[in-house]
Amino acid sequence: MLTIPLLKIRRIVVLTKAGLGDAVYVVPALRALRCHFAQAQITLIASQRGYPLLSRCPYADRIYQSYLGSGALGKAREVLRLIRGRYDLAVVLDASVEKILFTYLARIRYRAGCANKGGGKYLTQAATIPDDAHQISDLNRAPIRLATSIAPCWMPSAARPTIGDWSCSLTLRRRQVCARSCVRWVGAGSVRWWG
Repeated sequence: MLTIPLLKIRRIVVLTKAGLGDAVYVVPALRALRCHFAQAQITLIASQRGYPLLSRCPYADRIYQSYLGSGALGKAREVLRLIRGRYDLAVVLDASVEKILFTYLARIRYRAGCANKGGGKYLTQAATIPDDAHQISDLNRAPIRLATSIAPCWMPSAARPTIGDWSCSLTLRRRQVCARSCVRWVGAGSVRWWG
């Protein structure tokens, strides 16, 4: 396993197929990458279903939809997009062997992802998750832990703002996260803050 040098990583691509609900778990992963690689340009390639939510994420510099056509031509376009991006680090946030293979074919030097479905031989940082683990949460957490040596917190933060305080303090100054940030998730009549 190669050690990822912090100072040499300038361009990062994150690939995910997260649907609308699963996209909530991608935001803390992107935040952890932004905190660890503050000067790097982070590009997110998301599915069509997760794109509307993730397009508002402040931790990614560029966000693209993953669908570039069907068949071999669409797959070749995806690999060409990765080659043209000249990325230093690829983080695959799902168990897709196809996406792992795309990053390998694009000759991205450092590749982090989950090796549960057999794509581990194409990764420089391969993580395995237990079969009984939460699929989406741990598929996002394991590669981030390998790429950054930190584990992003998916649990609600201890210092929650009050329900009436909807202002999240996020300041990105020269691509550095300067203040605590949070993502509001409203579902089933409850409000949860993820810090």
